[in-house]
Amino acid sequence: MQTLIAIVAIWFGLNLAIFAFILWQRSPHFRHRVWRLTLGVFAPKITDIQKQDERLGERFERG
Repeated sequence: MQTLIAIVAIWFGLNLAIFAFILWQRSPHFRHRVWRLTLGVFAPKITDIQKQDERLGERFERG
C-alpha cells in the first residue's frame, strides 16, 4: 500500500512540475514572482547595481 501511495505522490508531483515548467517558460510575471519569493531576499537592489556600475565607470575613466 505504501508503494502505491508513493507512486501516486510521484505522479502528481511530476504533473505539477510539468505545469510549473510551462508557466516558467511562458510567463515573465510567473518567473518574477518565483524569483522574488525564493531568492529575492538575497538579490541586490537595482540601485546598488547602478551605483556599482557608476563606480566602475569612474575607475575606467581615470585610467
